[in-house]
Amino acid sequence: MANEPEKLAMAIGMTSLGRLGQPEDLADVVALLAGPDGRWHTGQNIRANGGVL
Repeated sequence: MANEPEKLAMAIGMTSLGRLGQPEDLADVVALLAGPDGRWHTGQNIRANGGVL
């Protein structure tokens, strides 16, 4: 997609945040689920999509 600016712009335009996600955007969620505070989360679907419309 990086080589196709039109597709990249379209993907960015589909998110309510107006940008693509970065690894650090997920870090807090991963830490929560991997740590003791995430012990009650089982079988959940966490959509990390930047608010895709």
